[in-house]
Amino acid sequence: MSVTTVRNVMQMMIGKNVSATGASVQLTSPTGSNYIADGEIVALGKDRKYLTPGSTVSDQEYIYLAYRSGNNIHYSNAIYGKGLKKYAGVDGSQGNEQIYHIGYVGSGSQNLDVTAGNDFYVHITNTFNDMQYSEQLDRRTYFSTFAVPTAEKVAADITKQICIDPGSHIRAEMLNSGSAAGFGGGVTAAVVNEGRTVTFSSAHSLVAGDYVRIGTTTVASGIGTGIPVYKVASVPSTTTIILEWPYQGPSQSNLDANADCGKLTAGANFGIRLTGETLDYRLDFFKFMRVTFKVGLSGLGSTVLTKTQEMSLGRGDGRQVAEIESFAQGFDGPMNRVTIPLPILRTDADKSTTTAQNATYGNTFTSATTVYDNISILHGVAAPHFATGPTPAAEEVRLYIVDGAAQTAGLLAQLNPWMESVGLTSVSV
Repeated sequence: MSVTTVRNVMQMMIGKNVSATGASVQLTSPTGSNYIADGEIVALGKDRKYLTPGSTVSDQEYIYLAYRSGNNIHYSNAIYGKGLKKYAGVDGSQGNEQIYHIGYVGSGSQNLDVTAGNDFYVHITNTFNDMQYSEQLDRRTYFSTFAVPTAEKVAADITKQICIDPGSHIRAEMLNSGSAAGFGGGVTAAVVNEGRTVTFSSAHSLVAGDYVRIGTTTVASGIGTGIPVYKVASVPSTTTIILEWPYQGPSQSNLDANADCGKLTAGANFGIRLTGETLDYRLDFFKFMRVTFKVGLSGLGSTVLTKTQEMSLGRGDGRQVAEIESFAQGFDGPMNRVTIPLPILRTDADKSTTTAQNATYGNTFTSATTVYDNISILHGVAAPHFATGPTPAAEEVRLYIVDGAAQTAGLLAQLNPWMESVGLTSVSV
């Protein structure tokens, strides 16, 4: 179920990527012209008619907000100018997965230092699960030992261990500073995410023990040193190879095996890229989060550990918005979230995801199909109390509108002047 905290009352409105109807909008006749569009948010004066842009608190002591969800129109409570506490806006943006590099980062001269001994440890501690009992943390340790260690052996062994660990939430990819040569014009390759078989359209010349660099075609990654390499375990035929560990990139059915895939001539520098994987998400069951983790090294001497990218949930990710929308409906009546099956509630937020490919890493990242801008209005109302009389209570109205939606400009033209007339700063998203 949604795990959210809120002070007092919160109302939510979800705006779609529609144009503002404008001054002619009407909310009373569904079959009439200029009826409010599905997913449109509009500001209304105290007479519940369209708030004329430029209106101030002198013209309208209080206003309402309304939006249409399917066949229903939802209204906010009255927002009094004298009770306004906050008016703010946040521009929507996509989030990121966390990324670490051990040793070589795809450029420079860093390497795995294996001169300190024969035993090497990589400790990965997952820190994202805030529901663990008694603050326990999921720590996974990967151990590698060789009588005669080399950076190549250790990098390959640790990468393989992480990739085949069924409990890992981390994607591990091996990097090398050497150059790669394509397999010739017109040659293509096919490989499936988490699979180990690579099939070429022509003979490949690879043998067991070779390394192959596998990029992506969709974003034309190329075969530079930032693209992962995979060790060839066996060669069943002249057109197929079996990888030593599962392929971590996006499934490829027609990969350009000359421009975006090639045989590696190994360089001296080796590294491992660790990237958080996409977690399961299900509204009101598995909340939206991303993997965060810490990395510790033992036995790897002066090996440099680089945090390349911090995790970010983003702003206005559709999955986040759907969770808040679900929670906020408790103020409309649906309170019981423990029955099975859960009650069917209104869901206007688009919580779907899409897969994007990144040329820098030759990898895939799950991102929100829809990102929302947020406009937040916090105001106070007078709540009568039998002992103390009127007691101020805060109430928040959150407007989530598809990032870049045409209706946003029209809505802000209504709200900004009215908010400015009570001393608040105008908003832009």
